[in-house]
Order: sequence, then C-alpha cells, then structure tokens
Amino acid sequence: MRTGRGPIGVIGIDDDRTGPLLTPDQRRLLDALMDQGARRSNGATSGGHGSRQTYRGVGSLALGALTSISHDLKTPLASVLGAASTMRDLASGLTDTEKRDLLATVIDESERLNRFIANLLDMTKLESGAIVPNTALHDIGEIIGSVLRRAGKILAHHNVSLELAADMPMLDLDAVLFEQVLLIY
Repeated sequence: MRTGRGPIGVIGIDDDRTGPLLTPDQRRLLDALMDQGARRSNGATSGGHGSRQTYRGVGSLALGALTSISHDLKTPLASVLGAASTMRDLASGLTDTEKRDLLATVIDESERLNRFIANLLDMTKLESGAIVPNTALHDIGEIIGSVLRRAGKILAHHNVSLELAADMPMLDLDAVLFEQVLLIY
C-alpha cells in the first residue's frame, strides 16, 4: 500500500491451489481496497478528508464487490450442495470419518456463505445511509491482528507474515467495517 509519502504497508495473499490467486475482478477489488486504505492513512496524517468524503467511495466499492463476489457466493453454496448430496446419495457407503468431514464442509461453507451475505447486506446499508460509520483513530496492526485471529481456522495451513511500517500512523476509520472488508473470504 503506497501513499504520496511512500509505502505504508504490504498485503500478501497465499493459496495452495495452482494457477492465479485472484480473478481479474477480485484483483480490481483488492486494488480498490488497498487504494482506499492508503488514502485513508494519508488523510489521517495530513489533515485528510472528513469521514463523509472518505466513505463516499464506498458505494462504488460496494458495487465492485457485488460484481466480484458472485463467484465467491457460488463456491460455498456448491460445496454445501455437493457435500449434502454425497451424504444423501452415498451415506451407506461412507465411513464415519468421511461423514464427519462432509458435515464439517457443510458447516464451514455455510458459515462462510453467511459471512458473505452479511457483508453484502452491510454494504447495502452503508450505501443507503442506514449504517453510519463510527470512525475513530485506530492502530491498523491491532485491527489486522484481530482479523488474523478470527480467520485462524481458514489460515491454519498458510504462512502469514505481517509487516507494517514502524511509523505507521493511527487511521481514522470504523474498525468494525474495516475488519469486515479484510474478512471477505
């Protein structure tokens, strides 16, 4: 993440799958989120813009997220349907371990789908003004630490390295909404 003052942070993505990590739509969304975060950081130290102006771009961000997230909504749904169908059709031939694994898939992917839907609803509420961002100065490292703890189960088999600039300024943002942006997975 870069500002006019130079780099302020690094975002890394890792996945065990082969091929591209992100679709072009997901990459555009990530770039937009990084730009928003960098602008927000730059504004926090240079007098910046009021929270109303900062969150004006959220509408277009929400639209971009909606476009790119359609695939992400279908993936957990397909996993749930596949696991449930397998249990229905092949239950008698499955071991107890296989049944537990399939049920774990149904639960994990249902929770993931629930998070996606909740995030979409929150973006819609934010766009309509039903949610007013509760901004305050926050340490971005603490927010990212919280996100990493919440995503621990998903990140269990990945190496995560976080490097923030030592002079990283406090950011004027809504910590809860920012965590949701980082937890879109």
